[in-house]
Amino acid sequence: MSPTVKFDVPGFLDVGLWYYRERNHCGIAPCLEPGAHSEVTFDPTYLLNVTWGIPFHAGTLPLKFQGFVNFVGPKGKDYTSRDTAKETLLRTSLMLDRSVRRNCRLNGTSEATAKDLELPAS
Repeated sequence: MSPTVKFDVPGFLDVGLWYYRERNHCGIAPCLEPGAHSEVTFDPTYLLNVTWGIPFHAGTLPLKFQGFVNFVGPKGKDYTSRDTAKETLLRTSLMLDRSVRRNCRLNGTSEATAKDLELPAS
């Protein structure tokens, strides 16, 4: 359990500082050489996570910018006994709400299912 701060913004914005410990298996050639390790449990470290989903309009288009970024501290030694470095993972997307553009309504709300929109379910 780690602290997370939730900001009062349109949509959501969360920032958390977490305890992080990673375990991995490596099956590529450098990990199988003498002196290397194919199974590694890295040292504990921190993970700073920012997650967001912010709705907005560009003209008449209802959009949402969403994603996350993780900042991970050094984790000790890697598969070949070299020091690890800090890591950053960023994933973002810009989403268009097509149901609003199609004026789709379900029970007086803008929430609709694939069946209501006559789209194939995924």
